[in-house]
Formats: sequence, C-alpha cells, structure tokens
Amino acid sequence: SADRFGLQASFKLGDRFNIAGWAGYATADSEGGNREADVYTAALNLAILDIGKEGSVIGLTGGIPPYADRDNEEIPIFVEGLYKYPINDKISITPSVYAIFNPNSNDNNDTVLVGTLRTTFEF
Repeated sequence: SADRFGLQASFKLGDRFNIAGWAGYATADSEGGNREADVYTAALNLAILDIGKEGSVIGLTGGIPPYADRDNEEIPIFVEGLYKYPINDKISITPSVYAIFNPNSNDNNDTVLVGTLRTTFEF
C-alpha cells in the first residue's frame, strides 16, 4: 500500500514556449508490513510550439524517474528529447530519444539509451 502526493504545473510563455514541471512523493509499505520505502520523482519540461508546422512540438525533459531512496545509492536521472510532427489533423508522428543515467540507482550500470518512433491516431 502507498500514500502518494504530487504537484504539477504548466505555463505558456507567449505563443511558442511552454515550461512545465512535476514532483511526486510516496510512502510505500509491503503487505506484510516488514518493508517500507520513500519513493521520489520529479521533472522539468521545456517545449517550443509550432516549429516547422502548426501543431508541432519540440520538447526537452529532464528529471528523476521514480526511485526508492536508500542510503549510499546514486539518484537516477533521465533526459528526453522529442519532436511531435502532425501529418494532418488526425495523425502525428513523434520521434524521440531518452537516456537514463545511474539506472537502478547504481552508477556502475551502463547508461540506458532508447530511441522511439510513436504514431498517434486521433478519432
């Protein structure tokens, strides 16, 4: 079981810029009650709107993926870049790449690098 708390905000700066962020905290307990953890997450997002085509978005996000705070462990960090490009009013494609540094809160682990190509259909 867990008690979860979160906060998020988004601000449009003029016609083409957006800044957003979020943070979360949870206290989690195992069902047997013999283990508990504090879980943290946070991120900051910067976006530029309508670059290349109306409805497009270039975004850069960085932050901390959900992780349980334990003594003497590194904080994992993620960074993501994306470009959402509308093909028409109902279809968009979004190539992106993200990296996770210190995965599993261990700086001995290799950085995880993932590329994606998402297609969105709106009905």
